[in-house]
Amino acid sequence: MRDGPMIRIRLPGGRATAQQLRAIAELARRGGNDRIALTNLSNFQVRGLEWINYSDLKRHLDQAGLLPPRLWAERRRNILADPLSGLATDELHPTAGLVARLDAAIQDEPLMKASSLKFGFVVDGGGPSRIGAQLHDAALIAESRAGQVRFRLYLTGQATQLTAAPEHAARLAVAAAVAALGFPARRDSAWRSFLKPLAYGGSSRLIAHPARVLLALTGPQETRIRRLLDHVPIEDLIRRIRELMPAEQFEISEPPAALPALRPRIGIVPQSEPGLAICGFGVPLGRLDSRLLALIAALAEDFGTGEVRLSPWHVVFIPHVAEARAGELMQAAEAAGFAVNENFLTFDMSACSGRSGCRGARLETQDHALEIMQALQQLEQPPGAALSIHVSGCPKGCAHRTKSDILALEREDASGYYLYEDSA
Repeated sequence: MRDGPMIRIRLPGGRATAQQLRAIAELARRGGNDRIALTNLSNFQVRGLEWINYSDLKRHLDQAGLLPPRLWAERRRNILADPLSGLATDELHPTAGLVARLDAAIQDEPLMKASSLKFGFVVDGGGPSRIGAQLHDAALIAESRAGQVRFRLYLTGQATQLTAAPEHAARLAVAAAVAALGFPARRDSAWRSFLKPLAYGGSSRLIAHPARVLLALTGPQETRIRRLLDHVPIEDLIRRIRELMPAEQFEISEPPAALPALRPRIGIVPQSEPGLAICGFGVPLGRLDSRLLALIAALAEDFGTGEVRLSPWHVVFIPHVAEARAGELMQAAEAAGFAVNENFLTFDMSACSGRSGCRGARLETQDHALEIMQALQQLEQPPGAALSIHVSGCPKGCAHRTKSDILALEREDASGYYLYEDSA
């Protein structure tokens, strides 16, 4: 990386305090190059950390409450949750407690050390954002049956028959992550092609078990459910999850027909408490520096209670704002360069770090992406549906996890970009 060492600061559920934001801003200003990114996982990246040693970094983050008790688990706390959970009226179950239990369950399970650093959890309490539609390996989505709330397990968007009460749901999600570890990664050799039907094709246990052992011994283990289900039937994974869960801690029921679509929000949102509002403003491309992050902290304290909620669509929410002052907060955010209207959500714009951040790029992709975003927001007739655009400095496709409606890929001679439709 041209901009030096980088760290990711994970915030399970996307919740932070003004004090924590100031600590991150100070780290970027004193120890880095003052570049901070709000990611599509509701986390922060701090870049250019050339001027701080590991001990000082650890002490700084620990004092701000940004490290877990078990440090090995820090890179596996990828937990998304609805930023409006506990604040909006139309929610089945608040998620803060479940997110905390899931965070603890990840740290309490030693086998999670073998899990992928990118394994992603989502917790959806049935709230207004429908965040369960976000990309995930394992998701817990609330539903109501006979007056009781249960969290259903989803695997890469596919509903399973497994549900659990709120107090047991965290264990169900971790069981899914652990269950995936026993399966081999995909390989195309003739030997493995012969073994796979025996292992997963409904053979008797006498045949299937040794076939699975041989597969495990002849190749690396899979660590992502999103890849695993490309070549292993979901029923095999569910069977293993059930074996890992105490029978009294899960239930079986028919899943719903479809997963509700994501409904991102921005602007002033009514809060469940009378007289209060939630204010959400967008961070273009997630680009921040210490000054802007400190400003967000100040807004959270001046207008709210110091609490901040982060979303994967690059909108920062400040709750507990008096309705009479919500407009004033949004004006201050807009004056600082943040987006405040729904046009921001019409274009899902992303870009890699570009020339200033990576040796693989020769164009300033983020600057170009911002220019595209600004031009699109001036359209008199924006597209009827959200449009995803990714600007990339090389074919690796960093900073974007799925196909884009439009991909701008840097040309070999850096004279411009190739344009592709529906590509990654």
